[in-house]
Amino acid sequence: MLSTEYTFPLVFPSQDPLDRADFNAVEYINTLFPTEQSLANIDEVVNKIRLKIRRLDDNIRTVVRGQTNVGQDGRQ
Repeated sequence: MLSTEYTFPLVFPSQDPLDRADFNAVEYINTLFPTEQSLANIDEVVNKIRLKIRRLDDNIRTVVRGQTNVGQDGRQ
């Protein structure tokens, strides 16, 4: 039996560092903001992350609605 950790990337490939099994939050933040001056861009980075979250939420809603509709069609 294959583990979810192994099979998930096969089914949903991603180049996003946030999706990696060995993701390190401190390293990621340090790459986004290597110097104190780079913190001037924090609003832009936060807005990009919020947009990514909204897209994920929309995708999740779409999948849940689709599964709900399939279940309802099956009952009919």
